[in-house]
Amino acid sequence: MIKNYEINKEYYDEYGRISGIFTYYKKKGEFSHDIVDRFRKLYKTRQVGHAGALDPFAEGLLIILVGKATKLSSDFLNLNKSYSAKILLGVTTDSLDIDGKITDITAINARLDFNTIKVAIQSFGKQYNQRVPVLSSVKVKGEKLRVLARKYDEFKIVNEGKDNFVVKFFKDNKIIKEVFLPVKPVQLYSIELSSVTEVTSKNINDFISKELSEEILKTDNNIKLVVAKINVTCSKGTYVRQLAFDIGEKLGVASMLISLKRESVGEIKVSTDKQE
Repeated sequence: MIKNYEINKEYYDEYGRISGIFTYYKKKGEFSHDIVDRFRKLYKTRQVGHAGALDPFAEGLLIILVGKATKLSSDFLNLNKSYSAKILLGVTTDSLDIDGKITDITAINARLDFNTIKVAIQSFGKQYNQRVPVLSSVKVKGEKLRVLARKYDEFKIVNEGKDNFVVKFFKDNKIIKEVFLPVKPVQLYSIELSSVTEVTSKNINDFISKELSEEILKTDNNIKLVVAKINVTCSKGTYVRQLAFDIGEKLGVASMLISLKRESVGEIKVSTDKQE
């Protein structure tokens, strides 16, 4: 029960207007805003929103708020989130996930085993200062970072000191604009490494799309990469794709998020047996 609402129960007022909190299992490839539109059509109301979007490549728990329950959006956004995620070590993209363009491929050291990765993950502790991904909706001086990025040919992040990052945007190989990249403390209530799998040209398609694997294999047909699967419970505002990249930095290799599943929001857990 959340503020007089039972999950997945419809409530109607004296005028027949619906309110409620509903869980939806978002599949890979679905867009959060499309699911909101689906609920609007289902309940014939514009008063529908979600309590935290998921990227198109991600899956898992999406909480839909209808009617008066939309006023509870900030309550859900402030709750801790739990995820299971897969990180590809050895490759990164501009978006830090599988939807971006490859920007770096690094050789994997033979010693990048379970214990080595586990030590790197444990070194983050319960809190660390996380920089915001450039391809995000965070605003800097009134402009969304991802909108800025689309205006220019490329961007580079320069570390000018402890937690002091500058994004340089280029057009025709010239720096056109520079902005400071926001950094904020995030809480990692728990983070565990559950498995480590070696990836080669023979099994690379088991982990990423054919298009992405073909682009990677163009650089080296005998490439060796590593996929690390983690489970993390974190505070609001934590970017798991940035965490994936930061884990790679700790290990001295490029890295990116290739799979993400939201398991829970607060006490509400994901369920695959009941989908709206």
